[in-house]
Formats: sequence, structure tokens, C-alpha cells
Amino acid sequence: MNNEQKEVIQDIYNTLEAVAYNTSMEYIHNCVDGKKEWTENVNREEHLQAIIEWALQQIENNFDFDNDTEVEEL
Repeated sequence: MNNEQKEVIQDIYNTLEAVAYNTSMEYIHNCVDGKKEWTENVNREEHLQAIIEWALQQIENNFDFDNDTEVEEL
């Protein structure tokens, strides 16, 4: 794992830790789609889902996985 990947893991960890301890029930998300920008009010469940999706995207974008590796189902 290179230094950039270590930074990505640290960023993901810090974000997940902050989200876990923030128990607000409403959040404001700043959204961008091309040149269009807007804000959305979301509840805690939607916020947690968005953060999980962001974390998965960070992992997918910064780490290579062997295509032959099977992921065990929980």
C-alpha cells in the first residue's frame, strides 16, 4: 500500500468515525451534477447511506482488487 492509499484509508476512517458519533437527525447535503448545484435536506438514514456509498467509491477508485477474488457473503 502506497502513501496515497494510506491517506485514503485514513480519510475514510476519520469520516466514518465522525459520522458514527454525530447523531443529528437532519443534514444538509451540497449536490453537484455537472454545472448544476443545489442543496438537499436529508434524514440520518439517508446521510449514512450517502457516506457509505462515498466510502465504497473511494475504495473502488483507489485500490485494485484481483478479479479472481470472491467476496464472502455475510
